[in-house]
Amino acid sequence: MAIARDIINRAFRLIGNTDSGESGESAEYADALQCLNDLLADWSGAQPLIQYSNTLLNYTAPSSIASFTVGPTGNLVSERPAKVKDVYLRVSGTDYPIELISSGQYADISEKTLTGGYPSLAFYDASTTNARLYLWPMATVGQVINFTALQSLQVFVNLTDNVVMPASYNRALVYNLAVEIAPEYGQEASATVLRTAMLTKSAIKRLNAKAPILVTEAGYLTPATTRNNIVTLGA
Repeated sequence: MAIARDIINRAFRLIGNTDSGESGESAEYADALQCLNDLLADWSGAQPLIQYSNTLLNYTAPSSIASFTVGPTGNLVSERPAKVKDVYLRVSGTDYPIELISSGQYADISEKTLTGGYPSLAFYDASTTNARLYLWPMATVGQVINFTALQSLQVFVNLTDNVVMPASYNRALVYNLAVEIAPEYGQEASATVLRTAMLTKSAIKRLNAKAPILVTEAGYLTPATTRNNIVTLGA
């Protein structure tokens, strides 16, 4: 759990703005709270490996659709995901992966209402209150689109807010907030604070990172009765 006032007080002490047991001015707390929430918003929007709240969502196509919305008042009612990953179509117990593409790649598709078969590409646009997931080819009635939603990090509405988050995030927020607010007081964070801010954030990213899966091209597979040797294969 993390309380905004505690995070800010520790950050103040790290840059020498207050001594142990002292408190800052009310205006300083307001500025620091805004900076803390800006930091959380940046981590949510630009650094997906920082996000720890992942939710598996699914949407059943009511008809042939090229897209559907996800959000507070969307086709799929949910907190709007900051990002999505692991999109796939499940048909009779078999999962068919759907590749996420960029806005530019989606724009290059000339026939966006192509029908037939299963969706193989998806583009996620989170620029509006209800985000939209575009599918290509179009999904047909009854097809179930599954995906993992990465939710934005919860912000602090006031100084006494107690937000439940993994323990490792508390220390990372303290040190990274200290780095953020130091220039506002005409200071620079010490080398120790800078290093700890970087290390704590990197540790969170490593914890949340998905391990890559080694795959072998089908053309290199040998009969099941023999073993592959990565050193001599193809020699």
